[in-house]
Amino acid sequence: MSSSTGATPSRLLKTFLPILLFIPLSSLALNQSFWLDEAASLSLANRSLSSLFSVIRGDFHPPLFYLLLLPFLRAGITAEWALRLPNLMISVASLVIFQQIVKQIRLKHPTLALLLLATNPFFLYYSIELRMYPLSLLLTLISWYTLLKPSLTRQWRLLFFLSTLLHFYTFYGAVFVYASQGLYIYFARKNLCRFFLISSFFLLLGFLPWVPVLSVQLQGGRYLTSHLPGWTSLSGVVSPKSILLIFAKFVSGRINLSFSPLIFTFVALHTSLVLIAIIKGLFVRPKPLLYWLLVPLFLALLVSLYSPMLGYWRFLYLLPAVVLITSIGINRLTFSLILILNLIAWVIFLLTPSFHREDWRDALNWVVGDNSVIVVAFSDRFAPVAWYAPNQPVIAPLKNLTLPADLDQTIQTQALPYTQIYYFDYLSDLTDPQRLIKSSLDRAGFIPVTSRSFTGIGSVTLLKTLPL
Repeated sequence: MSSSTGATPSRLLKTFLPILLFIPLSSLALNQSFWLDEAASLSLANRSLSSLFSVIRGDFHPPLFYLLLLPFLRAGITAEWALRLPNLMISVASLVIFQQIVKQIRLKHPTLALLLLATNPFFLYYSIELRMYPLSLLLTLISWYTLLKPSLTRQWRLLFFLSTLLHFYTFYGAVFVYASQGLYIYFARKNLCRFFLISSFFLLLGFLPWVPVLSVQLQGGRYLTSHLPGWTSLSGVVSPKSILLIFAKFVSGRINLSFSPLIFTFVALHTSLVLIAIIKGLFVRPKPLLYWLLVPLFLALLVSLYSPMLGYWRFLYLLPAVVLITSIGINRLTFSLILILNLIAWVIFLLTPSFHREDWRDALNWVVGDNSVIVVAFSDRFAPVAWYAPNQPVIAPLKNLTLPADLDQTIQTQALPYTQIYYFDYLSDLTDPQRLIKSSLDRAGFIPVTSRSFTGIGSVTLLKTLPL
């Protein structure tokens, strides 16, 4: 009797198990508060089209992700979990495309690679981030999937072009992905060189309308780093620490290494196991994966010599290459250990509130009072304040990211009509390290009453005027 070649239950389980694991694991963090950058996404998307294309000049990202958010906001959706669902679905699609890539490169143990990505703490965290990174990952996977096909028919070439063009309109890191693919074609698939040159020409034409906006954004980025030098260290300066941190985060996610010696030891063990597997996998010399992983990192390193950009969160699109190379270099025992450590790392994250996103929701729920005002050490209200407390008055005394010479007069004029001040210390280390705004509030007659600390935000201090 011949055995059936159809889909057996065990084969179906192997196919869908990674997705069945991924969805509930990532959903456990769906309802966390929006943090600064996520709220910035909402602030930009929650506008008319004409206003969006005007305001986005002050941002440093292309418009596609914000345009995709717009209909959900127009539908009146406000819950954190609901607004993050589209990115969760995008990440599920990424797993499906990743599964097809695994089949194309014919891994010895394909299910292991799928499980390693589906349980990866870095992927679990950023799969639901209300930013453009999950969409960037999906478009990267689609373009590599088409490029790795033995024969590129007209339809696959068109899909490669469209996914790449959409990627450029999603995330500027797309240029690193495209460069890695160009080098791969030049050195490993010369028969595609003509196609790549034609594709590059039409990509340039397709992106040309956005170049004037990009130019303005670049000028704004230089202005920000010149006025806030500390911002460059947050963006990821060139250093061995930045490179190691990228790989540590790729492995253990958003766990803070300085939290405790025990946590540091755990992350070091987890990262070491994966790095050993990567080194073993590199000896096999999987050419496309080497280009996918190493070229963008090298180019980002070069760019960071001029403008720091080695922040690990920007490199989600490299994670599939890391997982694939890891899968080549592991045996079943090592796989079991890494899988267990992946799950432990995610549990540690979930059970440790200080690792979670900035808790603006609770912080702004604490801000109460009819005659109260928020004071921030910035030049405008923070995006989460605009989202969670849109009607709350805010004093933002900085002018062009610098403190005004007449700070006391500014504070007195704007704050004295209020009896309660909620002073947010958020970002003060960068914008007001001497806490001159807080001192000015003291001189204006506001007395600290109590303070609370909120995850990722720092202290919020309630100050009141003395009764007459």
